[in-house]
Amino acid sequence: MEKTKASCQATTDKTSRVNVGLDDMASSVGRIHDLSAQIATAAEEQSAVTEEINQNMVAIRHMVDDLVASGQQADRSTDALLASNRRLVELVNRFKVR
Repeated sequence: MEKTKASCQATTDKTSRVNVGLDDMASSVGRIHDLSAQIATAAEEQSAVTEEINQNMVAIRHMVDDLVASGQQADRSTDALLASNRRLVELVNRFKVR
């Protein structure tokens, strides 16, 4: 009878330890789930920020292209003004004061 009682007590103790272990595992799984959700949210936020940065870089590239085109137009306009100035100087030099 004592042997059976001791065996039952040992089984009860082991069952309690198993239950504690299962509770710990369930708690750990819950924490892992929460962390996974946080990681997924952070990844989505990073993706959104990356997309916004990409859009800003594209906009900057368009601005740079526009600035380059404006600079080239300014160069052409300057060349045209210089040519007009040279022609005016030539015309003025043809006149003689008497």
